[in-house]
Amino acid sequence: MVAWIIKKAPYKLKQESLTLLDKMGNITKTKLKVLAIGLGVFALAFLSFRPIINLTLEDCEKMEGPMFEAFISPKNGDVYFQLSNSDKHFRINNGKNAGISQSMLDSMAEQQIVIYLVNHWTLLDTQNNYPHVAQLEWKGKVIYSEF
Repeated sequence: MVAWIIKKAPYKLKQESLTLLDKMGNITKTKLKVLAIGLGVFALAFLSFRPIINLTLEDCEKMEGPMFEAFISPKNGDVYFQLSNSDKHFRINNGKNAGISQSMLDSMAEQQIVIYLVNHWTLLDTQNNYPHVAQLEWKGKVIYSEF
């Protein structure tokens, strides 16, 4: 029907109609670009914030060494520490609420501990410099565990 009107209309009206159709095409292209960018951002967010579900010991890497520098974040209760034989900074999510105290961490200083690190890749930490600790053992006892 639109094509019939354009054929029958005077030349100036045809040109205006075609211009209007071109503008509508540009609007659609713009909407598609915005949609594509939005989907891309969503995909990146999904890769960055993907949760760890049904964690098992097979999903973890065992690491041992003497504890070096440990503290509890006053902001969120996370426990951060280093091992003397590693450059990485390890994190126990919400460790304060799990019963880990600063005095306990101080007594573990320079002593051998065993940790199990979650094998979990995320865009926020691609080099895995701040691995998530799923279990902490000290003197043969489990101090913290997510299993």
